Amino acid sequence: MRFKLWLRSWFASIFSAHSSRRVKKTVDTERDLSGFNGEAVVEKAVVAPLPVAPPSVETLPVAPPLVETPPIETPPVAPLDISRLKAASVVALSDINGEDDIIIAVMGATGVGKTSFINALAPDEEWLKKGVGHDLSSGTQTVNCIKMKISGTQSHLVLVDTPGFDDPARSNADILTVIGAWLKESYATKKKLNGIVYLHRITDIRFDSGASTTLALFQKICGGDIMGKVCLTTTRWNDVPPQWKHEYEEKEEQLKKGHWAIFLAKKSVTSRFDSSTDETAKDTALKTLKTLVDHAKSRFVAQMQYELVDKKLPVYKTTAGKHAFSFEEKMTAQLFQLSNALSS
Repeated sequence: MRFKLWLRSWFASIFSAHSSRRVKKTVDTERDLSGFNGEAVVEKAVVAPLPVAPPSVETLPVAPPLVETPPIETPPVAPLDISRLKAASVVALSDINGEDDIIIAVMGATGVGKTSFINALAPDEEWLKKGVGHDLSSGTQTVNCIKMKISGTQSHLVLVDTPGFDDPARSNADILTVIGAWLKESYATKKKLNGIVYLHRITDIRFDSGASTTLALFQKICGGDIMGKVCLTTTRWNDVPPQWKHEYEEKEEQLKKGHWAIFLAKKSVTSRFDSSTDETAKDTALKTLKTLVDHAKSRFVAQMQYELVDKKLPVYKTTAGKHAFSFEEKMTAQLFQLSNALSS
């Protein structure tokens, strides 16, 4: 019994001495490792991590400003008064200023009045008068640029007269090739369009296959993204008898709800061109251009231009080309392309 009491006392004394030494060691360790930010470091953190070099100036994240800075406002640009035109002349593409000049293409089927529309604004050009006609054999054979000085400014209004589709004397593939060549060069030389006027005869008895094909080609030339830069204009109102005007106005509404609906849904605008008198012709042509310029405030790239220049496609492989070229015409174009590649 005495032995058990002695053994228990001996174990208690050993445990007490060991605990005292352990507490002392912990206190000493904490005292030795204190100093970081005035706080004690626990024993398991005796081995400190190696310091990491700060990131270079280039990799430092930029903190957003606490206060947003107001955007820099540019002075408003006064709209150009295109009603004051003078000194019309036929020019090459190199004579057009891609930054200051307003460039508007005029397109449509043959015989719809494209040249007459331009002639209403530039009557001093004799070549335009010679080219005007309303029979099926008339029509522009190539692309012509008519440049008119806008009074009081350094800018010019440039109207681009294009050959019309649905020409009995020429294929749509041939006409598209001519138009495509101009569109390609204009985009490549940074002479971007401000808008396009598309003309359609209000006097057509029905919207036949030729009108449908022409509109489809025009749509594929433009692409869906730029339809807000288009003005759909009906012509030949001078041929409408006064007592029938209401019927033709209904026909115009049918166009808007039917064949033109896809354009109007994408913010195209409409107008009328009436050449009953020289004054009426000028007024309605100017109204059309003002409507388009006010609506389409920036320049654009048509789908066909993107395909020809950026994608480097030949005309027959563009979206419009696939619609205009027959199988034989595609094969002929391919052979011509191959011949040029072999001879170069």
